[in-house]
Amino acid sequence: MKGISMKIQITNNPIIRLICIFSIISLPMMPIFTRNVYYIFNLISVVIASLVFILNKDKLTSLEKMMIVFIMLLIFSFTYSINLDRSKSLFTLILRIFLFSFAVIHLTYYYTGKNISKTISFITRTYLLATIVVTIYAFIFEFGKYRPNQRFGELLFNESYGTYIFYSYHLLICDCILLYKLVLQHKEMNKNERLSTLLFISILLIATFANGTRKLFAGIFIYTAFLYFIEYRKQLKKLIKYTTYVLILSIIGLLITFNVSSLYQTIGRRIESLFSYVQKEDIDISTYKRNQMMNLGWNLFTQHPILGIGANCYIEMNELYNNMQLYSHNNYLEIGVNQGILSLLVYYIWYFLVMYKLIVKLKKGEKVAVGFLSFLILELFLDIWTVSYSREQFILTYNLIALYAYGKNQNSRVENERGITYEP
Repeated sequence: MKGISMKIQITNNPIIRLICIFSIISLPMMPIFTRNVYYIFNLISVVIASLVFILNKDKLTSLEKMMIVFIMLLIFSFTYSINLDRSKSLFTLILRIFLFSFAVIHLTYYYTGKNISKTISFITRTYLLATIVVTIYAFIFEFGKYRPNQRFGELLFNESYGTYIFYSYHLLICDCILLYKLVLQHKEMNKNERLSTLLFISILLIATFANGTRKLFAGIFIYTAFLYFIEYRKQLKKLIKYTTYVLILSIIGLLITFNVSSLYQTIGRRIESLFSYVQKEDIDISTYKRNQMMNLGWNLFTQHPILGIGANCYIEMNELYNNMQLYSHNNYLEIGVNQGILSLLVYYIWYFLVMYKLIVKLKKGEKVAVGFLSFLILELFLDIWTVSYSREQFILTYNLIALYAYGKNQNSRVENERGITYEP
């Protein structure tokens, strides 16, 4: 209504702060809080964020626009899906992930007074601390319950909470956050900050090795390598020096992994099988199954390249041909087989546009762009072995990157220290 000014106190509001915190931590700490708490806090944050978004006549991020188009294509796949129930279940999941990401990003953005730097800091710090807490809890919860070939986090993150793989994604993102701080921000830290960062990364690296996921193990080194390469690309001596450091640490890590029996059982033998696979020698059962699933995925994609066979229907065909009720373990094939090349292009065109925006910011000397660009490049590799488009952790991270890549870090429409004025 014209002439009516509605003031909603959001910036630095302590209640909004608590809602933001619990919305973020309820994801990594789901086994402690339960799914119901996760749903409740995110429902609250969705309602508040949507209300402020509408009153502010705000704009969606580029990720959110892409997700809307992606969801529309997913709904269209209902018309030809070979299993409508499976397609509808994926729609429910993707919609929930979209709303979770929207709520966390926008509500935190409003709380910080539309300050992008503060938004990034608030979300990454809260998410990191929550993952540290759930990791310590997992050490306590699983102590004395270890079985041969068991992954760390497997007992805590049981089937109800996405299994140990769900936990491994939390570890990957938080490892990257801490590596970014150590590599690019160590000079700006005081002594206490350095000690706490080293303590946190030590805890997470122990958990990472114990979790035993190969792509997680590889991801740490790939991300670190790209951080150094992008940051020091114009300084050859420093690049050679830090590359040498990374190689030495990698060799030390491999020697420890292959010579400590518990580490060898969880991850060493899996790294061995990966090299064997590359050399076309004997491979373990996990790698063999992945190979089968990818071959099936490629065959299905070539048979139905444009629209696919229907959202979430790869599992149906995998059960039929390979007797495995599993997704393809490959983001490219999973989207391509289920929804065709059109959805695949929608998803990855957005991806490369964001990378271009980050490169522009990188040329302006913005260090945050180095961290985000390195993460996106890493995920291009990991998507060969991971289905990331249907995981809350990745969509939340991508949305935060989109906010930064397309945004200007300025406090627009901030009326005072306490609130933002919205005039619909």
